[in-house]
Formats: sequence, structure tokens, C-alpha cells
Amino acid sequence: MGGYRLHLESAGRGSPTVVLEAGSSVSSETWDPLWPAVAALTRTVRYDRAGLGRSEPRPRTWTIRGMVAELRVLLDRARLRPPYVLVGHSFGVQVVRVFAGTYPTEVAGLVFVDGAQEELEERMAPFLTDEGRRLWRQGWDDVLATGDPEGVAYARLAEVQEGLRDEGRRLPDVPLVVLTAGNRGARERLGLDWVPVDAFLGVTREIGEETAALGRQGRHVIAEGSGHFVHFDEPELVLAAIEEVVRAARASAPGTSAKQRSSR
Repeated sequence: MGGYRLHLESAGRGSPTVVLEAGSSVSSETWDPLWPAVAALTRTVRYDRAGLGRSEPRPRTWTIRGMVAELRVLLDRARLRPPYVLVGHSFGVQVVRVFAGTYPTEVAGLVFVDGAQEELEERMAPFLTDEGRRLWRQGWDDVLATGDPEGVAYARLAEVQEGLRDEGRRLPDVPLVVLTAGNRGARERLGLDWVPVDAFLGVTREIGEETAALGRQGRHVIAEGSGHFVHFDEPELVLAAIEEVVRAARASAPGTSAKQRSSR
């Protein structure tokens, strides 16, 4: 990748290619619960972003737009041609959204798994005490102080939000499923006593609905049995969403006959 190497794994056959994008500071192994099943459905790819897992660190700090450009180069050099069904978890949803808005003709479908959400702090502010707001901001300060292995995700929070408000809102007209974690007990176990759980779940559900509405084919699903890692708690729900989007993408692919669709 111009002075550093990224690790990529590919399995399965068929089109469209599913690209799995992990959350912040998490390697591609986070997708282990789904990897065999998705690879049995179609060609599937997962990779470690720079500085994570088996990938080397970047020689410089990049922005989220740089991460998107990096992914596109990686797919091209691995000879994995579009169209892609992009599946993101947490911060990975932000990467996927900016990719889809930047290269809409290369995207056949989208699945967002409890994505990191823009405007969450602002929309939670009315439900927080002064101390709660201080602790919320302190959480970001702690991340900035300790750094992160990617060297970009949170150190450039403002730029990430800008990318979401710009490219991230220009989603292509493709099948889209948005999954939002809804397990109250799992949220409570985070130990964030200063965050009112019911308000948090309400706000994240509202944002999930709005995110699904960014696409004309968007659908919002509440993962009632899941905490943030939906693909661990309810892998069957995430797999069903991926399968739904892949099949819809195949059905709408130019030149695909009814016989070809039924045989896939």
C-alpha cells in the first residue's frame, strides 16, 4: 500500500462481493461468528485496517476519507471488482457510509450493524446532568490521551462527522438494512451510570430510523436481544440481513434472468 502492508482474507464464490468492515480498534477476527456462513453465500472479504490485527501501521495520520480511499485501492489490488455489499459494525459503519457516498456506482447493498452515530452527543445532552456531560466529554478526552492503534478514528472526530454529514448522507439507491442494538440489560452492564439507559436507547433508535430513511430501500431492525456487538449476541439476525441484501442486489443486477436468480 505504498510503504506498508494490509492483511486481507477472501473466501467463497459469487457476486456481489460482501466486504466486512470492523469497528474501531478491532481486527477483522471480530467477524468470526459470521465468516463461514457469509462465505457460503457469496464471495466474502474481511481485512485489518492499518495498525490493527495483521496489518502494518500507516506511516502517517489519515482521515476517514483517506481510509475509504485506502479500502478502494486494497480491493483493486486484490482484484476484487465491484459491485460490493458493504457490511459495517460500529465505527466501520462510518467508513462504509462514506465509501458508499463517494463511490455509489460500486455499491450493490449496505448493512449497518449498530453503527457509531453522528449527533449522538448533541441529542443526548438534554438527558444528561452537568456532571454527565462532563463525563461524556471526558470519555473522548481519555481516548485522545491514550491514542488508538489506527491513529485516525477518534483523533479526527470532527472530520469523521463532516464526512458523515457530506458523503455519508448521499447513499446510493440500493438495499439497506440498519440494525440497532436494543437490549436494555446489555446497555446497563456498560457501567455508564451517568447515561440514562432509556433515553439512550430512544435516541439511538431514532437515529437508526433516520439512517435507514437515507436510502429509499432502507429498513430498520431493532436487535432486542443484543448489546453493541450484535454479530456476537444475535449472529443469525446479522446473517439474515446480509442474505436479504445480497439476494435483493442479485435480483436487481442488470442482465440477471429469473433462472439465474433462482439458481444462486
